[in-house]
Amino acid sequence: PHVRELAELFDTAPGDVSALTELANPAGPKDKTKFRFSNNEERLVALASYLRWVALRRPVVVQLEEVQWGLESIELIEKALELDGDESLPILFALSVDDHALATCPLERMALEKLREKAGDAFHEIPLGPLPPSDQRALVSGMLGIDPTLVARTADSTEGNPLHAVQQITRWLESGKLAEGPNGLRLAEGEGAVSTSVEDLWKYRLRAFLEDREPKDAIALELLAVLGHEVPRMDWGRLTRRAGFQPSQWLVDGLVENGMLKVSQTGSYTFAHASLRQAVLDQAERAGRLRSHHQNCADLVKRYATGGDRDGRVGEHLLY
Repeated sequence: PHVRELAELFDTAPGDVSALTELANPAGPKDKTKFRFSNNEERLVALASYLRWVALRRPVVVQLEEVQWGLESIELIEKALELDGDESLPILFALSVDDHALATCPLERMALEKLREKAGDAFHEIPLGPLPPSDQRALVSGMLGIDPTLVARTADSTEGNPLHAVQQITRWLESGKLAEGPNGLRLAEGEGAVSTSVEDLWKYRLRAFLEDREPKDAIALELLAVLGHEVPRMDWGRLTRRAGFQPSQWLVDGLVENGMLKVSQTGSYTFAHASLRQAVLDQAERAGRLRSHHQNCADLVKRYATGGDRDGRVGEHLLY
């Protein structure tokens, strides 16, 4: 009844409203009554159709940030262009992209190039360089009343990158490294400078993500990293079963929601950044598990892999 009422309100088919309610509130694994998308393609088409519906009534601005981490964001725009056809609707997609991070994301880079070609003259690129030192200091000083000395130190180390500045302050807060001082928040006694490199930021995010999860999830994630940067779901499943560390039910969902893992339409898993995968491998090595992970991978490749590179893949794992 509620779906029919919404359909009348929005002047659309009940099936369209069911799809939109699934987008807004996805059905749980035990919910057998709600509408479900059979694949990601249907989900993107439903969302693009909704944007077109809104654009028929008023202009729409869609802001998509850091799309180098989200292939689906780019695919959404492609779907909107396909549905648009020859009819031009007032929809503006504003994308932000980190060029340095994009260099490590080949799928997203190719998708953006494809989008540029498809959009033609409607595609406009506005290069944004680092913030000037004064603006970077103003950004940091406006956060939580930070000590002027720490403001200057953070602004200098983050080199005009506002995202890194925000992430750095967030890290200090979450890890309890900030303390009250006479002139504002400062680093607590005994805390030196904390690196703001991309590698260290991913290490911190990894630790924070795994902190409240079962130990087996950390090991399952290590096995995924050992398999490679982009891994077929079946290979990971075989390896975790072989090693005896199958992940908990919501591990993949949590990784995706936190922007750490991407799932392709074919079911392959891809780490959001090469530095994240390396952080996982470093964790396995510190724990003394890396060699056994590689041995399990070598056995898996021997048993299931085909093709001319099979022996080479086995050898790479055995080198560890």
